[in-house]
Amino acid sequence: VVDVTSLYPSMAILHNISFDTVNCECCKDKPQSKVTLDVMRDCKIEKEYWICRQKLGTFPKKLKTFKEERLKQKKIGNQVKQLALKILINAGYGVFGNPYFKYYDPRVAELVTAYGRHTLSKMREIATNMGFEVVYGDTDSLFLNDAKFDDSNYRQKTISAFQEECNKQLGIEVENSKTYQSAIISDKKKHYVGWTGIPDEEPNIVGMEGDKNDRPKW
Repeated sequence: VVDVTSLYPSMAILHNISFDTVNCECCKDKPQSKVTLDVMRDCKIEKEYWICRQKLGTFPKKLKTFKEERLKQKKIGNQVKQLALKILINAGYGVFGNPYFKYYDPRVAELVTAYGRHTLSKMREIATNMGFEVVYGDTDSLFLNDAKFDDSNYRQKTISAFQEECNKQLGIEVENSKTYQSAIISDKKKHYVGWTGIPDEEPNIVGMEGDKNDRPKW
């Protein structure tokens, strides 16, 4: 299982997405500021998007500050503050879709998630080209079947090469968060069971509620 570290805040920082940079007046006619069609394919709010190249947006600027502060709090062992900052950083894009938020601008939330989907699609392409079988995808992660790589050292080298390629092509940090020996993956999003194969370790059961009328008896 490979996860993008802080996917949505990373998109806002990498692409300078903010309420004061989206469809700005100063960069309207600059081709290099245009958001490409492959990113925009699921966008509904605007027919065309461009992002300011002349100034750093307020939102990414604040995200950088919060990320630095979180690292500082982690180093000194303040779990409460670092976790609070983590929630603030990861959920920050969502409030732009809330009409009661002072800086309400749903275009920001739309572009952040559009770039997130585009990034995950590109990761899938990279993984496939490197010989992995992509068996599942989630908001910020991919499940890669590496069974064809018999040698464990070669497998690890290939995963490391995948991480490096994602960083090089997409500017993101990717971590190998878990490795399952066996897994059951439902066709419903965020519904799976995964076991690491480590004796006495419980399997990870995600979203598999047994007592609901749309679930099988088991």
